[in-house]
Amino acid sequence: MSVRRVYVEKKPDFAVAAKDLAEEIKSYLSIDSVDKVRVLIRYDVENVSDVTYHASLGTIFSEPPVDFLYEEDFPREEGDRVFSVEYLPGQYDQRPIPPSSA
Repeated sequence: MSVRRVYVEKKPDFAVAAKDLAEEIKSYLSIDSVDKVRVLIRYDVENVSDVTYHASLGTIFSEPPVDFLYEEDFPREEGDRVFSVEYLPGQYDQRPIPPSSA
């Protein structure tokens, strides 16, 4: 099986992290030309069946009411600047896990 790449982005009304990052760029770095920031989370998925993969897209990787989900690549406009950040080996994602709604 191949590695599948999934990108998840909050819809504009829910993109709090993107809005906060835009403010930080303007205030801390004094880069006033930034007018829009998008934050996407990338997942690389491998060693799962097609059925499991497709079932997980709208349940594990994203929340359809609040997220946009893109497979393999995400839309961007001409002139956009893209960069990525990833954890060093031995580090992990420290974002809190939301409580279960069950």
